[in-house]
Amino acid sequence: MIQREITLCLHGIGLPPPHVDHVENHYWCDEDVFHTILDGVAIAQSTGTVRVRLTFDDGNLSDLTRAAPALQERGLSAVFFVCTGRLRRGGPYLGEADLAALEAMGMEIGCHGRDHVRLRDVSDRVLREETAGAKVALEHALGHPVAEYVLPFGNYDHRVLHALGGFCRIHTTDARAGRPGERVVNRYCYSRAWDTDALTRILSEHPRRLRSARTWARLALKRNRPGRRASRRSQT
Repeated sequence: MIQREITLCLHGIGLPPPHVDHVENHYWCDEDVFHTILDGVAIAQSTGTVRVRLTFDDGNLSDLTRAAPALQERGLSAVFFVCTGRLRRGGPYLGEADLAALEAMGMEIGCHGRDHVRLRDVSDRVLREETAGAKVALEHALGHPVAEYVLPFGNYDHRVLHALGGFCRIHTTDARAGRPGERVVNRYCYSRAWDTDALTRILSEHPRRLRSARTWARLALKRNRPGRRASRRSQT
Protein backbone atom coordinates (compact mmCIF):
# COMPACT_ATOMS: atom_id res chain seq x y z
CA MET A 1 0.00 0.00 0.00
CA ILE A 2 1.35 3.41 -0.96
CA GLN A 3 1.77 5.54 2.17
CA ARG A 4 4.19 8.17 0.93
CA GLU A 5 4.01 10.64 -1.89
CA ILE A 6 7.10 12.48 -3.04
CA THR A 7 6.66 15.34 -5.50
CA LEU A 8 9.70 16.55 -7.40
CA CYS A 9 9.91 19.90 -9.14
CA LEU A 10 12.12 20.56 -12.14
CA HIS A 11 12.45 23.51 -14.47
CA GLY A 12 14.37 23.62 -17.74
CA ILE A 13 16.29 20.64 -19.08
CA GLY A 14 19.55 20.86 -21.05
CA LEU A 15 21.47 23.95 -22.05
CA PRO A 16 19.69 27.12 -20.82
CA PRO A 17 18.74 29.58 -23.58
CA PRO A 18 20.31 33.07 -23.60
CA HIS A 19 17.45 34.77 -21.71
CA VAL A 20 18.06 32.66 -18.57
CA ASP A 21 19.82 34.67 -15.84
CA HIS A 22 22.19 33.27 -13.22
CA VAL A 23 19.40 32.81 -10.67
CA GLU A 24 17.17 30.76 -12.95
CA ASN A 25 20.20 28.92 -14.34
CA HIS A 26 20.68 27.43 -10.86
CA TYR A 27 17.47 25.42 -11.37
CA TRP A 28 18.11 24.12 -14.88
CA CYS A 29 19.09 20.46 -15.03
CA ASP A 30 21.76 19.01 -17.32
CA GLU A 31 20.32 16.32 -19.57
CA ASP A 32 22.50 13.48 -18.24
CA VAL A 33 21.61 14.37 -14.65
CA PHE A 34 17.94 14.48 -15.62
CA HIS A 35 18.11 10.98 -17.09
CA THR A 36 19.72 9.71 -13.88
CA ILE A 37 16.91 11.27 -11.83
CA LEU A 38 14.25 9.63 -14.00
CA ASP A 39 15.96 6.23 -13.71
CA GLY A 40 15.96 6.60 -9.92
CA VAL A 41 12.29 7.56 -9.91
CA ALA A 42 11.36 4.55 -12.06
CA ILE A 43 13.17 2.19 -9.70
CA ALA A 44 11.59 3.75 -6.58
CA GLN A 45 8.08 3.51 -8.01
CA SER A 46 8.57 -0.16 -8.87
CA THR A 47 8.69 -0.97 -5.13
CA GLY A 48 5.01 -0.04 -4.74
CA THR A 49 5.59 1.77 -1.42
CA VAL A 50 6.08 5.32 -2.69
CA ARG A 51 4.38 7.39 -5.36
CA VAL A 52 6.65 9.89 -7.08
CA ARG A 53 4.99 12.74 -8.93
CA LEU A 54 7.09 14.76 -11.35
CA THR A 55 6.28 18.39 -12.02
CA PHE A 56 7.85 20.97 -14.33
CA ASP A 57 7.50 24.72 -13.79
CA ASP A 58 7.58 27.78 -16.06
CA GLY A 59 6.54 26.29 -19.42
CA ASN A 60 10.00 26.06 -20.98
CA LEU A 61 10.18 24.64 -24.49
CA SER A 62 12.53 21.95 -23.18
CA ASP A 63 9.47 20.42 -21.50
CA LEU A 64 8.39 19.21 -24.93
CA THR A 65 11.71 18.71 -26.68
CA ARG A 66 13.72 17.05 -23.87
CA ALA A 67 11.67 16.18 -20.79
CA ALA A 68 8.59 14.53 -22.30
CA PRO A 69 10.46 12.14 -24.65
CA ALA A 70 12.69 10.96 -21.78
CA LEU A 71 9.63 10.41 -19.59
CA GLN A 72 7.92 8.41 -22.31
CA GLU A 73 10.97 6.18 -22.74
CA ARG A 74 10.66 5.14 -19.09
CA GLY A 75 6.89 4.85 -18.95
CA LEU A 76 6.63 7.91 -16.70
CA SER A 77 4.38 10.95 -16.85
CA ALA A 78 4.44 14.43 -15.36
CA VAL A 79 2.43 17.60 -14.84
CA PHE A 80 3.73 20.64 -16.73
CA PHE A 81 2.80 24.00 -15.21
CA VAL A 82 2.63 26.98 -17.55
CA CYS A 83 2.15 30.73 -17.21
CA THR A 84 -0.70 31.82 -19.45
CA GLY A 85 0.99 35.14 -20.19
CA ARG A 86 3.83 33.29 -21.94
CA LEU A 87 1.77 31.03 -24.21
CA ARG A 88 1.95 33.41 -27.18
CA ARG A 89 5.50 34.63 -26.70
CA GLY A 90 7.08 31.78 -28.64
CA GLY A 91 10.83 31.41 -28.54
CA PRO A 92 11.93 29.58 -25.38
CA TYR A 93 8.40 29.01 -24.06
CA LEU A 94 5.64 26.54 -24.85
CA GLY A 95 2.74 27.67 -27.02
CA GLU A 96 -0.83 26.42 -27.11
CA ALA A 97 -0.05 23.84 -29.80
CA ASP A 98 2.80 22.53 -27.63
CA LEU A 99 0.39 21.93 -24.76
CA ALA A 100 -1.75 19.76 -27.03
CA ALA A 101 1.38 17.85 -28.06
CA LEU A 102 2.31 17.20 -24.43
CA GLU A 103 -1.17 15.93 -23.65
CA ALA A 104 -1.01 13.64 -26.69
CA MET A 105 2.16 12.16 -25.12
CA GLY A 106 0.24 11.32 -21.94
CA MET A 107 1.30 14.35 -19.91
CA GLU A 108 -0.89 16.71 -17.88
CA ILE A 109 -1.01 20.51 -17.90
CA GLY A 110 -1.39 22.68 -14.82
CA CYS A 111 -1.52 26.41 -14.10
CA HIS A 112 1.43 28.53 -12.93
CA GLY A 113 -0.40 31.84 -12.93
CA ARG A 114 -0.26 34.46 -15.64
CA ASP A 115 2.95 36.48 -15.29
CA HIS A 116 4.94 34.56 -12.63
CA VAL A 117 4.70 37.12 -9.82
CA ARG A 118 4.96 36.83 -6.03
CA LEU A 119 1.32 36.41 -5.07
CA ARG A 120 1.67 37.69 -1.50
CA ASP A 121 2.82 41.05 -2.84
CA VAL A 122 0.01 41.84 -5.29
CA SER A 123 -3.34 43.57 -4.93
CA ASP A 124 -6.58 41.62 -4.71
CA ARG A 125 -7.34 42.45 -8.34
CA VAL A 126 -4.02 41.15 -9.62
CA LEU A 127 -4.34 38.10 -7.37
CA ARG A 128 -7.65 37.25 -9.03
CA GLU A 129 -6.08 37.64 -12.47
CA GLU A 130 -3.16 35.39 -11.50
CA THR A 131 -5.39 32.66 -10.05
CA ALA A 132 -9.00 32.46 -11.23
CA GLY A 133 -8.25 34.51 -14.37
CA ALA A 134 -5.29 32.33 -15.34
CA LYS A 135 -7.41 29.23 -14.76
CA VAL A 136 -10.07 30.45 -17.19
CA ALA A 137 -7.45 31.38 -19.81
CA LEU A 138 -5.68 28.03 -19.60
CA GLU A 139 -8.92 26.06 -19.70
CA HIS A 140 -9.90 28.00 -22.82
CA ALA A 141 -6.57 27.11 -24.45
CA LEU A 142 -6.84 23.41 -23.52
CA GLY A 143 -10.57 22.93 -23.95
CA HIS A 144 -11.00 21.18 -20.60
CA PRO A 145 -10.82 21.91 -16.84
CA VAL A 146 -7.51 22.50 -15.05
CA ALA A 147 -7.23 21.12 -11.51
CA GLU A 148 -3.70 21.93 -10.32
CA TYR A 149 -1.75 25.11 -9.59
CA VAL A 150 1.89 25.82 -8.76
CA LEU A 151 2.66 28.86 -6.61
CA PRO A 152 5.24 31.11 -8.34
CA PHE A 153 8.39 31.26 -6.18
CA GLY A 154 6.54 29.06 -3.65
CA ASN A 155 5.16 32.34 -2.30
CA TYR A 156 1.84 32.15 -0.40
CA ASP A 157 -0.22 32.87 2.69
CA HIS A 158 -3.84 32.32 3.74
CA ARG A 159 -5.15 34.99 1.35
CA VAL A 160 -3.39 33.33 -1.59
CA LEU A 161 -4.67 29.87 -0.69
CA HIS A 162 -8.20 31.26 -0.42
CA ALA A 163 -7.92 32.78 -3.90
CA LEU A 164 -7.00 29.33 -5.23
CA GLY A 165 -10.26 27.75 -4.11
CA GLY A 166 -11.06 26.66 -7.66
CA PHE A 167 -8.10 24.27 -7.78
CA CYS A 168 -8.01 20.73 -6.40
CA ARG A 169 -4.26 20.69 -5.73
CA ILE A 170 -1.89 23.54 -4.90
CA HIS A 171 1.84 22.91 -5.15
CA THR A 172 4.36 24.66 -2.91
CA THR A 173 8.14 24.51 -2.69
CA ASP A 174 8.03 23.33 0.93
CA ALA A 175 10.61 20.54 0.86
CA ARG A 176 8.73 17.81 2.70
CA ALA A 177 7.34 14.36 2.00
CA GLY A 178 3.56 14.09 1.91
CA ARG A 179 0.67 11.68 1.83
CA PRO A 180 -1.53 10.85 -1.15
CA GLY A 181 -4.59 13.07 -1.44
CA GLU A 182 -3.28 16.18 0.31
CA ARG A 183 -4.58 19.37 -1.31
CA VAL A 184 -1.57 21.55 -0.48
CA VAL A 185 1.35 19.60 -1.89
CA ASN A 186 4.94 19.83 -0.70
CA ARG A 187 7.63 19.57 -3.38
CA TYR A 188 11.37 19.06 -3.54
CA CYS A 189 12.87 21.38 -6.16
CA TYR A 190 15.92 20.26 -8.08
CA SER A 191 18.83 22.69 -8.17
CA ARG A 192 22.46 22.45 -9.20
CA ALA A 193 23.26 22.26 -5.47
CA TRP A 194 22.00 18.66 -5.37
CA ASP A 195 24.75 16.11 -4.78
CA THR A 196 24.77 12.58 -6.19
CA ASP A 197 22.89 11.17 -3.17
CA ALA A 198 20.20 13.86 -2.94
CA LEU A 199 17.51 11.88 -4.75
CA THR A 200 18.18 8.73 -2.70
CA ARG A 201 17.76 10.68 0.53
CA ILE A 202 14.55 12.30 -0.64
CA LEU A 203 12.97 9.06 -1.83
CA SER A 204 13.73 7.35 1.49
CA GLU A 205 12.15 10.02 3.67
CA HIS A 206 8.82 9.45 5.39
CA PRO A 207 6.31 12.16 6.40
CA ARG A 208 6.02 10.88 9.98
CA ARG A 209 9.76 11.03 10.49
CA LEU A 210 10.12 14.42 8.83
CA ARG A 211 7.20 16.25 10.36
CA SER A 212 8.24 17.02 13.90
CA ALA A 213 6.06 19.25 16.04
CA ARG A 214 8.22 22.20 15.03
CA THR A 215 7.82 21.39 11.33
CA TRP A 216 4.05 21.06 11.65
CA ALA A 217 3.88 24.37 13.51
CA ARG A 218 5.94 26.16 10.87
CA LEU A 219 3.80 24.87 8.00
CA ALA A 220 0.56 25.63 9.85
CA LEU A 221 1.74 29.18 10.56
CA LYS A 222 2.67 29.71 6.91
CA ARG A 223 -0.62 28.37 5.57
CA ASN A 224 -2.73 30.37 8.02
CA ARG A 225 -0.64 33.54 7.84
CA PRO A 226 -2.89 36.52 7.09
CA GLY A 227 -2.42 38.20 3.74
CA ARG A 228 -0.35 41.32 3.40
CA ARG A 229 -2.38 44.47 3.15
CA ALA A 230 -1.98 45.83 -0.35
CA SER A 231 -1.25 49.54 -0.62
CA ARG A 232 -3.90 51.85 -2.04
CA ARG A 233 -1.75 52.38 -5.08
CA SER A 234 -1.37 48.62 -5.74
CA GLN A 235 -5.14 48.17 -5.71
CA THR A 236 -5.69 50.38 -8.73
